[in-house]
Amino acid sequence: MSVQAIFFVGIGAGMGAVVRFFFSKLNPNSLLPFGTFLVNLFGAFLLGFLFGSAVDTSLMKAVGVGFCGGLTTFSTMNLEIITLLEQGKTKKSLTYFFSSYGFGLIFCLLGVLFGGLFE
Repeated sequence: MSVQAIFFVGIGAGMGAVVRFFFSKLNPNSLLPFGTFLVNLFGAFLLGFLFGSAVDTSLMKAVGVGFCGGLTTFSTMNLEIITLLEQGKTKKSLTYFFSSYGFGLIFCLLGVLFGGLFE
């Protein structure tokens, strides 16, 4: 593992985290925690696209590992699901859970397929 790789992953992660922070402020009163939902779907698509297009290792480290890793957030999504359950919003929490995983897989697959066009 090179210092350069660590640097690019760190820069990418920082940028992804900043973007996630801004999206976390979007429409907190929507059906689902919209900001987290949106960044997780976009991150799934982007990571699938990078994988499908077989980008070089450096770009995968910077954007795939760094940016997508900083952008997407499994832990926040799960905390939001637990919070909804604690608030008695069982239907909303289940909708968020199944939508996040279901659409996340679909978006990742679409990214792989779309990325394959640019291979």
